[in-house]
Amino acid sequence: MGWLGSGPRRERVCRRARGRQGRFAPLKRGPKAWGAIEAGIPEIGAAAVVCFEFLQRPENVLAGYLAWPDYRPKDAPTAIRIVHHKTGATVWHPLEEETDEGTVKFYADAGAVLARVPRRGVPMILKSKRGGSAVPYGPKETAKIVCRVRESLGLPETFTLDACRHGGMTELEGAELTDGQGRALSRHRTQAFLCRLRQTNA
Repeated sequence: MGWLGSGPRRERVCRRARGRQGRFAPLKRGPKAWGAIEAGIPEIGAAAVVCFEFLQRPENVLAGYLAWPDYRPKDAPTAIRIVHHKTGATVWHPLEEETDEGTVKFYADAGAVLARVPRRGVPMILKSKRGGSAVPYGPKETAKIVCRVRESLGLPETFTLDACRHGGMTELEGAELTDGQGRALSRHRTQAFLCRLRQTNA
């Protein structure tokens, strides 16, 4: 990818832009997870996918709350379980459905990304260390990695894991779901959040 560079390094300062349109525009096409995969850090690509598609909070993804047993478990092989620790709510997202025409996959791209993530332990998002151990990514470390990847792909400063999740919420609004349906998927307890989201993207 060439985004690490080989010459003298300068400190990069990555800030989130405050503009309403600029903040969400790159997320209309979904998170650029494959850039992270090509750079050899599929876990970060998977984190972006989980935040965008399944509306998990970045701090929960990085803390290891999303575990491999939550993804296509034996008792629910066509679903992923997302726990929203801020609200204490659990959401089962169906991944596919059998129809007369065959299997319809709701998150085919996300499934392809998650298939590239090494299983280093029970949590899904872990980084390897010397000696074969694995630990979670730290928030500051992750922010620096996301910064380098987005610069290598020519993405704007607005591309962050938080923005991925809000971009997923924006797509819920674009899908014209009712307030109740939107809250059911995101597990926000009040209508106020979705109203604020509409105002942000007006």
